[in-house]
Amino acid sequence: ILGEFDDAALMKAFGAMHNAIFVAPTLYAYDFYADKTVVEIGRVENVMEEYHAIFAERMIQHPAVQRICNTDYSALFSPAVR
Repeated sequence: ILGEFDDAALMKAFGAMHNAIFVAPTLYAYDFYADKTVVEIGRVENVMEEYHAIFAERMIQHPAVQRICNTDYSALFSPAVR
């Protein structure tokens, strides 16, 4: 393990610079392969990741928190374009 990254662009740059293998969500596939510095060597199907937003009840009254809680995020997790 060479590193742990919260930023997809940094992970791509680090992986390309060090000729390393890394795992990334298919959401980033188009951007990762656009400049030909990264090549997909495999795909893992049926991997799931969950996100949770936890707020105190009094905070859900805030308009920004209401939007986060009521937004449909399913479009973020659509199949990748190859």
